Amino acid sequence: MDAKRALRYLPDPDPRGNRRILRRLARSRAERRHRWTQRLTISALALAAVALTGLLLWPEPPRTLPVAAAASVPERVLWSDQVDLTVAGSGRVTGTDRNLVVDWQLGELTVRVAPESGVQLAVHADEGRIEVAGTHFTVVRDALGLTTQVAKGSVRVACTGEDEQILSGPSGALTCLPQSPARLLGRADALEEAKADPELVRDTLDRALASFTPDADNPVRGELLVRRMRLLSTLGAPGAALDDAEAYVAQFDARVDEVHRFAADLAILGARDCRRALPHLEALRADPDPAFRFMAARCRLRMEDPEAVFTAQFREPLSELGLRWLETLGEHR
Repeated sequence: MDAKRALRYLPDPDPRGNRRILRRLARSRAERRHRWTQRLTISALALAAVALTGLLLWPEPPRTLPVAAAASVPERVLWSDQVDLTVAGSGRVTGTDRNLVVDWQLGELTVRVAPESGVQLAVHADEGRIEVAGTHFTVVRDALGLTTQVAKGSVRVACTGEDEQILSGPSGALTCLPQSPARLLGRADALEEAKADPELVRDTLDRALASFTPDADNPVRGELLVRRMRLLSTLGAPGAALDDAEAYVAQFDARVDEVHRFAADLAILGARDCRRALPHLEALRADPDPAFRFMAARCRLRMEDPEAVFTAQFREPLSELGLRWLETLGEHR
């Protein structure tokens, strides 16, 4: 059948056909818009979820805060909702809300950490490290060292060079000793001023001097030798005190005359040893007090002949120091 004949058999056009076509076209467009809207919504939600996840997982940038306050006027520092510091001294805080380190320099620091908050906090100083997780404690760094005391909760304290200890509140004080010889010298002075046990002072001086080689010319070592020399004489150890005096005069000059005087007096009165006294007496021949020259001559004679009678004449009157020396040796001028 040809095309013309086929067209004669087609039905007449439906007058409602155009409306049906328009409706179908409108529905198709609406369906396409709806699908695009769904896709855009899903994409937006996915992007939002990714962004939120990134915010949650992205590490909080650390911040640094120097802190300082006078001992008489403590300052409160609210580091975060979980960490509250009270400062009466100086230091520096570095880290994030939940992970921070306090480098403490001097004075008193009180720390409060919300319990079970997941906060990691550490206090650092040369003397040691203190780590906490939900607690209330106080740290004092002064001449005596780094002292920790827990009011509530617990802390881990690792003094430098020592095993870690756990303190649970309420606790007594635990002190980590200074590490440098200069700070140990300050500790010894503070203990002596507080009239602490002399053996505790001696232990501090011994610890400081042990960090030096025997021939070190560091001035701190010189001061430590002078402090220990005097302390040992009061502890009834004149020989050890003279060892420190001799170590000082062999290496240092700043207080050499003072040490010579002390050592000469100690060698005669404490040790009754002319051999150890003589180098100090000879070093003080130019001293205005004639007792040093007089006793140097007496010691030389006694070392040559312990039984000899001293007959040298001195026109200058002997001082109380010289008379005391002669009396100690059981002799007279």
